[in-house]
Amino acid sequence: MKSNIEKVYSKLPKTELATQKVELGLVDDLSKTAALFIKAEGTIKDRIKDIDRVKQDLKKYIEIIDGAVKEQQRKIKLTKDAAKQLGIDVSELPQFEKQLDFVVKMLNNADKLTN
Repeated sequence: MKSNIEKVYSKLPKTELATQKVELGLVDDLSKTAALFIKAEGTIKDRIKDIDRVKQDLKKYIEIIDGAVKEQQRKIKLTKDAAKQLGIDVSELPQFEKQLDFVVKMLNNADKLTN
């Protein structure tokens, strides 16, 4: 014979326990997904720090390039002035062409870094 407790249990709906198991499984899935999001967030934060460091380095390089370009522009002006005083066409000076090429190259590099 069944005890009173067994009779009561047998009359309870059986789906309730299955539903609770499914709900617990969903909670576990949510926990796993949340852990993945937390890990991804940490990775993203690390990459943002890396990007910030690269940006700082680029700023330094741009400042160096800017200084070099300004110095070359100053030298080009001096060269033009000196050549003019001597009556020489600057396009005949090979060093002058190299300076111009250098300035153009540095300006292009600076453009690439900033775009």
